[in-house]
This record gives sequence, structure tokens and C-alpha cells, in this order.
Amino acid sequence: MYSALMSSCFCRTCLIQMAMKTPLRSGTVNLFRANRLRGDIRALDVDATEGIDAVPLDNQLSHWQASIIGPTGSPYEGGKFFLYIIIPYS
Repeated sequence: MYSALMSSCFCRTCLIQMAMKTPLRSGTVNLFRANRLRGDIRALDVDATEGIDAVPLDNQLSHWQASIIGPTGSPYEGGKFFLYIIIPYS
């Protein structure tokens, strides 16, 4: 239930809206970048690290939302920390 709540939270909705406002790049597609980021997405699915999650928010793979769970035994234990990552086109 917590995961469903986090997926529909206001912050994620705002991030997706910001990502959708990013103008599409016309012209040459950076195939190396696209292939690398698709590989990163597959790696996140296959070799998932416990407590770390990241998902792209747009088709250009420029905007991502990630979360990290605070490690056990640290002052951050029990916390869930969100990151908004912008990957430049170049």
C-alpha cells in the first residue's frame, strides 16, 4: 500500500509534469546516450540493489526519480530519500 501511495504522490506527479514540459530535441538522436540509458534501466531491473530505486519519467530519459532508503545502523535509518535527476543530452 505504501508503494502505491508513493507512486501516486503529488511530488511524482509534479516531476512528470516538469519532464513533459521539456522541449523535444529535434535533429540528430544521440544513439550512444539512448543505448547507455536503456542499459542502465535494464541493469536496475536485473541487478537491483536493496534500498535503491530509479525510474525514468520521460521518453527522452532525461528526467529520473530515484529513492534511497537510509542504511541500517546509520542516523538515516528508516528514512526514504528522494532524488530528482536530470541527465543532460550531451
